[in-house]
Amino acid sequence: VTDISVQKASTREMRYLMDFDSLTGLYNRDSFTRRVDITLLSNKEKKEDGKYALVYLDVVQFKAVNEIFGQMTADSVLQHISTSIKNLVSDRGFGCRIGSDRFCLFVESYGQALEQSLQILLEQIANYMSTYRIICNIGVYVTCKEELTAQEMVGRAILAQNVVKGNVKEKINYYRDEMRKDMLTEQEITGLMNNALKKGEFVVYYQPQYDHSTKKLIGAEALVRWFHPEKGMMSPATFIPIFENNGFITNLDLYVFDNVCGFIEKKLKENVDIVPISSNFSRYDLFDPDFIFRLEHIRKRHKVDAKYLRIEITESAFVGDSNYINSLISKLHNYGYV
Repeated sequence: VTDISVQKASTREMRYLMDFDSLTGLYNRDSFTRRVDITLLSNKEKKEDGKYALVYLDVVQFKAVNEIFGQMTADSVLQHISTSIKNLVSDRGFGCRIGSDRFCLFVESYGQALEQSLQILLEQIANYMSTYRIICNIGVYVTCKEELTAQEMVGRAILAQNVVKGNVKEKINYYRDEMRKDMLTEQEITGLMNNALKKGEFVVYYQPQYDHSTKKLIGAEALVRWFHPEKGMMSPATFIPIFENNGFITNLDLYVFDNVCGFIEKKLKENVDIVPISSNFSRYDLFDPDFIFRLEHIRKRHKVDAKYLRIEITESAFVGDSNYINSLISKLHNYGYV
C-alpha cells in the first residue's frame, strides 16, 4: 500500500493554478473560453435564441486606486469585483479575470433581467469604497445564430465596451454589427490619414459670416473636407472623431490654420479687402504645451497680422481644467488673437 494523498493534493493544486486566477478565484482566459465553447456546443438552441450573454467589464482609472490607496486595497477591490460577478452568475454561468483590471462573465440571461443584473453589479462595485467611487464600463455580446468562437465573442464584447470606455454616464453598451464596420472604417482611415495630409487631399473652404442687420460680410469660418481620389468626399462626421481619438486632429487643425494664413497672405498681396477668418481648435490641440508657439510660427511665416485671424474654441475644451484654458486664452489675447 502506497500513500499518494500528497501527490494527489499537489496534482489538484497544479490543475487549479492552470485553470484559475490565484487572486480572484475566477477562471483564467483559456479555461473560461474553453468552458464557453463547451456550453454553447451542448446548448445550441438556447445560444441561437439569444439566451446567453458574454459580458466584458473594465474598471475606469483603476491605476488611480493603486496609486492613491496602495496595492492591498487595489487587490481587495479586484476580489470584491470577482465576488460580485460570482453572485451575479450563480449557477447560471461563470466568470473570468481576463487581465489586470478586466473581467469577463458568461451567463444564461437576456433582456431586462440581464440589464437589471448588470446595473446591480455596477452599483455593488461602485459602492465598495466609502471614499472613492469605482466606475466600470461594460460591453455585452448576446449570442445568436452566428457561429463564433468564445474568443471572437470576447472580442466583440470588448468592441462594444470601447464605445463607452471612460464614460461615467453610459456604462453599458451592447454589441451591434455596425460597430465592427466602424472599427474597420477607423483602421482604414488611420492608415490613410498621414498620406492624405501630405498629398493635400484635405481641402479648406470658407463659409461667409454676415451681419444680418446690415447684410455686410464681417468674417468667414474655415471648414475642412477630405477628398479621397477613390472614395470621393468623406464627411467630417466620419473622420474628425477618429482623429480626435488618435491625436491626429492637432495635425489637421494646424494644417487648416496654415491654409488660412496662406490664403490671407495671397489676398493681401492681391490688394483684396480682408475680413477675419475663424479656425476651429479642439481641446486636444489646446493641451499641447507648444500650441501657441506652433500658431505663431505659422502666422509669422506667412507674415499675417493676428487681427485677421479668429481662434474658435469649443465649450467642451473647458471640461476638466477651465483654469488652464482661461490662462491660454489670456496668452492668445496678448499675441493679438481674438
